[in-house]
Amino acid sequence: MKRLLSVLLAVLIVASLSVSAVSAAKNSDPLASIDTSITSDAITDASVVLSEPKDDVILSSDLKSFKGKFAARISAFKALRIDCNAKWSQLKGFNASIKTAWTTLKTKLNAMNDKKASKKISQALNTTLSPFRADIKASHASIKILRASKKAEWINFRTAIKAKDEAKASAALENITTLKTQIIEKQGLLISAKQNILYAITEATK
Repeated sequence: MKRLLSVLLAVLIVASLSVSAVSAAKNSDPLASIDTSITSDAITDASVVLSEPKDDVILSSDLKSFKGKFAARISAFKALRIDCNAKWSQLKGFNASIKTAWTTLKTKLNAMNDKKASKKISQALNTTLSPFRADIKASHASIKILRASKKAEWINFRTAIKAKDEAKASAALENITTLKTQIIEKQGLLISAKQNILYAITEATK
């Protein structure tokens, strides 16, 4: 029994070391790292795009509440929503351009005879992209928080409408507009980071 346990322990140790070695190899591969980051960022953007409109559904009852007193504010909010959606489309375009540029560069790097030089280029690029990816993660984290707050304010707004509390409904709608504006500002930071990523990849391809 002791011998069997010793054998099993040895097998587990070897397996663990193998997994660690594979993991380390992946982490040390700048091409794989860049591949993962580009794909991950695009997926995150896409998931936000799909769920954003669901948070901002404007009901016909919202437009009729208090005999149209909120019509002007809701109209202004709709304009913000159009701007927000346009920026998500812009980000989608940048993701497509980044993917194309990266595919071109990766093909070039893989075709290089000097593998050390190829790895040096990809390592330098990975280092350059790192702060931009950090900005992207921070912006998405902020957007997530802002959207949660906005969703809660929509609940407050409709609760106030049902209670015929004009002051609370007005305050909630003002908060919704402010939060939407802040989300658009974060989108601007995302766009800036994507522009920098695209530029860095394009320059590395030259």
